[in-house]
Amino acid sequence: MVQALTAWAQEQQIGPALADGTTFGPLGTRQHRERVLGFLDRAVKQGAEIIFGDDQSLLPSQGFFVNPVILAGVDNGWEIAQEETFGPIVTLIAARDEEHAIELANDSRYGLAGTVWTSDPQRALSVARRIEAGSVGINGFRPDLGAPFGGIKQSGQGRENGPEGLRCYLRSDSIYAFR
Repeated sequence: MVQALTAWAQEQQIGPALADGTTFGPLGTRQHRERVLGFLDRAVKQGAEIIFGDDQSLLPSQGFFVNPVILAGVDNGWEIAQEETFGPIVTLIAARDEEHAIELANDSRYGLAGTVWTSDPQRALSVARRIEAGSVGINGFRPDLGAPFGGIKQSGQGRENGPEGLRCYLRSDSIYAFR
């Protein structure tokens, strides 16, 4: 998994979001970039090891860029594992077995999205059904813009897109007619 993630991170073309060839754009604001880098700094001080992305100095000078970062040695109770950074940081947390992996994934007050990675499609579906998140991808994550999207727990309220996203704008009435 570490090799696959590292290979993916190395392939990213960092640049302006609308530039040809860019596969990894900037964050939206300076404050967001500083917030993400703060999460990263505190994780390293707690003992996380940067597997990839430690050099943030070679980024474009215009824009709020952060290299994709892969962290190992992270404890599930740490801030970096428990907060929604909304930044390009992957935390690797070892699980003893499938049950423990599900327990780790669900041990959060948030539940926007998650992924399950395995070569066994039946196992992937079984695990995905047990993950407490609004969306779960199997061997990747690319939401369908026509499908409902939204988190559970403290990750958002309700759903966007699809019929579920329209429900908050609808009102159900019952009308009874007699002759």
